[in-house]
Amino acid sequence: MKFAICIPSILDVEIVSKTVPAIKENIIEANPAVFFTLFSNVDNFRQEDCEGSKEDILELYSSLESKNCKVDIQYSENRKGYNGATEYLLNKFINSDSEYCMFYDDDHKIINPMPITSMYKSFSDDKVFHFGNTYSKCSSENPWINEAIQEIDSYVVASNVGSFYTYPGTVLSKSQAVNIFSQASFKNTTDNAEVVIGSTPFYKSLPVYSIFHKHKSFKLLAEGPFRIPLDCHYSLDLRRYARKTCSD
Repeated sequence: MKFAICIPSILDVEIVSKTVPAIKENIIEANPAVFFTLFSNVDNFRQEDCEGSKEDILELYSSLESKNCKVDIQYSENRKGYNGATEYLLNKFINSDSEYCMFYDDDHKIINPMPITSMYKSFSDDKVFHFGNTYSKCSSENPWINEAIQEIDSYVVASNVGSFYTYPGTVLSKSQAVNIFSQASFKNTTDNAEVVIGSTPFYKSLPVYSIFHKHKSFKLLAEGPFRIPLDCHYSLDLRRYARKTCSD
């Protein structure tokens, strides 16, 4: 079982120092039978409210190196930006020996152990699984979630009202990534990488299923800011509603 984690990052030591330990605990150490490769592009870019140096960020990501995780980091003196970094990282995955990948931004904190090992045989080329993500004030899954269709061990599988692509926690197979890469145009567009990927004819043809942590509080509501409770998601966006984001 070989799995890639792809993370575009900027120079923000406060955020990255919170997200890296969570990756180690809830992805890498939670799945000792999986061999991970962490691909990261770190841009030479710092927002006005951020601190941290190249050395700070590289040291943090390098600390994830372990017996079941290899770290492959590129530092870009000339800023690639969101789309350029996504194109670079997707290509790194395609040319690696990893069988599946998922992207996270540098500000997504993994808040529950991810059942990658137990789900591995469910991953396939003809469907997409997405690990639920949330903001502090509302769930980003609200517009899409339809109904819970299966409960297995520590997680719940839910159907969605349509196809969608969102960066945090969406698992792609090697074949899916190759097809997306052949159809996506990350340059000369005002669309961000999520829209570019989600708009490809190939991706739009795939059913998307969302995965949630089966916490004791799990309940799917018809409406409200958290149709799924916050602690039943797998990742939490630390910048949105708290700090300035690159899209602001």
